[in-house]
Amino acid sequence: VPQRETGMSAYEILLSESQERMLLVAQKGREEEVYKVFRKWGLDAVEVGRVISENRMRVLEHGDIVAEIPNTALTDDAPVYQRPLKRWQPPVPSEMPEHIKLGEKIDFTDDLKRLLSSANICSKRWIY
Repeated sequence: VPQRETGMSAYEILLSESQERMLLVAQKGREEEVYKVFRKWGLDAVEVGRVISENRMRVLEHGDIVAEIPNTALTDDAPVYQRPLKRWQPPVPSEMPEHIKLGEKIDFTDDLKRLLSSANICSKRWIY
């Protein structure tokens, strides 16, 4: 697993979070196709494991098993939290602001065109 810091223990690696880290399961033998797509878009991809026949997640560090857990403990049997709920309250007063008159027709066409023509709103390239 690629790491930003050196010397991390297996425990620290398993617990570390990164917004950039995602997991993709590819069919065995098609790894190069996945790498090709990632390279095309300037993204990093590495193989970090393989699917095994047992219903377990097994973590190895330098060939030694450092963690082994049933898959269901991470999926079906994972705790379900019952968080307290309350009715949503709007962040602004429910009264109409003074500068907006009810029933007044506002045309946002020019604003939308200006936004969509901005070069930094998003990539216009095809993904495939």
